[in-house]
Amino acid sequence: MMTTMAEGAPAPRPKTISDVVRWERSMKTSASTSMRLVELLAVGMLCGCGAAGRPAAPSDDHHIRTLIGYVGEYHASPKRFETLFVDGAVPDTATRAKLRGMMTKLESARVDDTGSLATAEVLYEVLQTGEILGPVQWKLAKTGDQWKVSDFALPGGPAASP
Repeated sequence: MMTTMAEGAPAPRPKTISDVVRWERSMKTSASTSMRLVELLAVGMLCGCGAAGRPAAPSDDHHIRTLIGYVGEYHASPKRFETLFVDGAVPDTATRAKLRGMMTKLESARVDDTGSLATAEVLYEVLQTGEILGPVQWKLAKTGDQWKVSDFALPGGPAASP
């Protein structure tokens, strides 16, 4: 039978076959459990389980998808285009002009726990060639019952500034 020792003292050597078997099983179980924990942590990190927010509810997904599409569609209509952004976040004319000939599409959206902020992964399609650019990340804010863009980005560059 094994006796416990004070912390830091070397573990006693098993004296019988059953002690050896018990000791080996405990070591295997301990190592196995540690490996499982490491594997679960790695899978969680790779799957993005730590990502903020949750997938958008169907109604929010519909409104966000529509908003993202309208940004590409209404780039040439300054008055309508401005209504798609929160105050102070409307891209300048030069940035808006870069949207010419492109369609914007929602790839995915995650909404925070309050339901008032979201992060959208947006793809751009070049209409002439069909080339897909992105994804880029946009930040969205819900004002009243409408989603609006609060942080806008173009592919291949930093977020566009107002």
